[in-house]
Amino acid sequence: MERKFFKRLLQFLVAMGAGSLASTGLLVLIPEAFDIMSVEEMGNDYIWKASVAIISIYVFFSLERILKTCLYNRTKDINDISNSLVVENSGVDIPLTTNNENTKALMEKKEMGHGHSHGFDENHNDRITLAWMVMSGDVIHNFVDGLSIGAAFTEDITLGINISLAIICEELPHELADIAILLHSGLSIKKSLLVNFLSACVCYVGLIIGVILGSNIAAASKWIFAIAGGLFLYVPLVDMLPDMRNHLDSLLIHGGREARIVAFLHTGGLLIGAAIIIFIVNISSLIVI
Repeated sequence: MERKFFKRLLQFLVAMGAGSLASTGLLVLIPEAFDIMSVEEMGNDYIWKASVAIISIYVFFSLERILKTCLYNRTKDINDISNSLVVENSGVDIPLTTNNENTKALMEKKEMGHGHSHGFDENHNDRITLAWMVMSGDVIHNFVDGLSIGAAFTEDITLGINISLAIICEELPHELADIAILLHSGLSIKKSLLVNFLSACVCYVGLIIGVILGSNIAAASKWIFAIAGGLFLYVPLVDMLPDMRNHLDSLLIHGGREARIVAFLHTGGLLIGAAIIIFIVNISSLIVI
């Protein structure tokens, strides 16, 4: 029960992180990189249109998940009825077969073979290689996160808080997944936590460099926001959302109830993550620190 709850919580946090990251990229980092927010009328217009773009991502993702879940359950019910029918042939009952078994086998093969970075290979050397690749990418990711936080706080405190909240929402499930990969590669719990901690410390290096560049070079923060904006869009759209989709597809194969619960957690997490950033952006002009 605790393991199932943890898996569900992790999926919710992944979805919330994806929603907050994509929202921060579109609503905060990209407009700051182009200095759109300095013009009040242009900034307000951009916020509304970017919010609609984020909502459209949420709506289309949710519709796809809901339709896929409903259609899969309907197809499964029809196939179950078809498989229950028998044809009498010389006194021998022969069950009618359908393509459902072939489809299921194909989906299971696809699930086992997809190349997402959070998948686990049973070969020990491959697991070690995967762990090194994940941690190398995590170091770069944490460094850019630190850069964006440092540059944001040199521009405006509320901007820094906004970006920090988005990174917190994304990093919690991300770091838990990284620890799981390190444990699977053969490291002990202590070593896994130590390696993950050292990787996270790179964020402080990026933070210091971001503050120095943002304070001394006028245009540096804009370029940092542009780089971070690309990262904040790449991670949720290319990494996190496909991972959520693959996880739900695997649940559809093995059981419908759990798939419906996870689909609800995904849509709820995306909505909450996006809503937090949209809310902060819209009230940021009212916050005085």
